[in-house]
Amino acid sequence: MRPVDGDIDRRLVILLDYLLPRGIIVISANYRLLIPPSGHDMIEDIHTLFAYLGSPSSELNIVLCEHQLSLDLDRIATFGISSGAYLARIAGVCNTVLPRPRAMLVVSGMGGDLLLDHWISRKEGKGRRPVSEETAQLVERMLSGEEARVWSDLSLFQGERSEETKARQGLFITLYNDGEILDHILSLPGISARLRALPHTSRLSAIPESKRHLLLPITPSTCPTMVVHGKTDTSVPFTEGQATYDDLGKMGVERELVGHEISDPVRMGWGEGWEEEFEKVLMWLEGMLRR
Repeated sequence: MRPVDGDIDRRLVILLDYLLPRGIIVISANYRLLIPPSGHDMIEDIHTLFAYLGSPSSELNIVLCEHQLSLDLDRIATFGISSGAYLARIAGVCNTVLPRPRAMLVVSGMGGDLLLDHWISRKEGKGRRPVSEETAQLVERMLSGEEARVWSDLSLFQGERSEETKARQGLFITLYNDGEILDHILSLPGISARLRALPHTSRLSAIPESKRHLLLPITPSTCPTMVVHGKTDTSVPFTEGQATYDDLGKMGVERELVGHEISDPVRMGWGEGWEEEFEKVLMWLEGMLRR
């Protein structure tokens, strides 16, 4: 489980307080973070995770058995926030991930439309987000391969001012400012630059067919999904959540969309006055698991 701190700790506590008394086990898994890993590695990690959950000989299942508990492999849900929603989406849309989850909950999640200008355009002037000079130099070393430390295997949230947190957040901001996040997800250097010269409707066809699965398209076998997204979110635009919801409808998948007015995906759902609404989201999740 990833170390938690501050707002991350608060929202985990709310999840546990609601779900554990209802007999729902909460599992938070580590996975490899972007650079040098790509979307290919993240898909591999999710397959590894679900194979681990399904193995009777896994350490987790052995410990649960010692406490007269067990996982119901027919009642698994996947849940992710912001960039973590990309990982949850892998489990929800890839029918090679077994056992198949019964429901998916994505909160302010990436993956609905990674071809938006928001992700591939180079930001200029006030559109660029600030990064300290120290962090910028570290990120430059990470991207060039000069930094020996393997940052992709480090947990992100170890305190607001930890070196790991600053490095990972600085990396994301740098890739966002330069419009190159998709280069690393697809492991295709320069693809963002080529795509930004095309209209949005022509971008998908410009991506090699062998890489399109990394965009995690919704399919008819995608599990029932609830999309929760801030209408004024500036980190992951509401357009992403709307695109996921629309694609679910086109594929005939059961869906729910909850749009809210809180723009910060870190505090969304756990900020003042929103706990009651978020409890309704957890009620939906519980209901799907108990079908």
